[in-house]
Amino acid sequence: MKYVYKLYMFSTNYSIKETREVYQNCHGIFSSLEEAEKALTDLMPIKWKFEKVDEDEIDNIRVIAFHIYEEPLNVCEVNCTQTIFIYDADGHFLEQQHGRAYGIYDVPFAGKKDEELAYKKGQVVYANFGRHNTCQLAVVAEVPLSPERAEKLNATCEDDVYIVYTADCEHHHMRPNDLFPIVVPLSENIEMLFSLVYKVAESRRPNHSYGNE
Repeated sequence: MKYVYKLYMFSTNYSIKETREVYQNCHGIFSSLEEAEKALTDLMPIKWKFEKVDEDEIDNIRVIAFHIYEEPLNVCEVNCTQTIFIYDADGHFLEQQHGRAYGIYDVPFAGKKDEELAYKKGQVVYANFGRHNTCQLAVVAEVPLSPERAEKLNATCEDDVYIVYTADCEHHHMRPNDLFPIVVPLSENIEMLFSLVYKVAESRRPNHSYGNE
C-alpha cells in the first residue's frame, strides 16, 4: 500500500494563563517521510513568521510542535492515519505512535523503551483536550508500557498512552500526539504547584499504574 505524509504545525497562545486554544495548520503533503522531514527542516529558519510575541504579552502565539501523519493513498475514511511522527518546536524527533484514535483495540502494541519516550514521569507538559481543541498544563504520572510489560499483558495500541494530572489533581489518559513540550519557561510557583500535584499522583499510583516497574 502506498502512503502520503502530511506535515502539521501546532501553536498556542501563551498569553492565556489557564487553558489555551491549539492551532493546527497543514504545511504540505509529501510522497515520503524523508520529503516531509526535509520540509520540516526547511521551516525552521522561518518559523518566527508563524509566531507573534508582544512585549505586553497580550497575544503571544508560539509554535509548540510538528507532526507528520502517515496516511494510505486514495483511502478516505475516519481515522485512516496509520502512524504519527512527533517532533518538538525545533524539529527534533520525539516519539512515534500508531495513528488511529479509535478502532485500535485489535492492533498489538509492542511497548516502548525509555529512549523511545518523549516525556518522563514528573515532567510538566501541555495536554491537548481535543474535544474543545484546548490545552492546559499537566504533569506526567505514568508513561506507556515497557516492551516487557506490553508482551506480558498482550497490550494493544490503546495502551500507548501517558497518564497526566492537571492542576486540579484530575487524571487523564492521553495519547502521545495529544501532549506538547513546554517552550516557555515555567514560573517557580507553577513548578512548585506541579511538584505537589506529582506527589499526589504518586500517592494514587496503585489506582492508575500500568505496572512498568
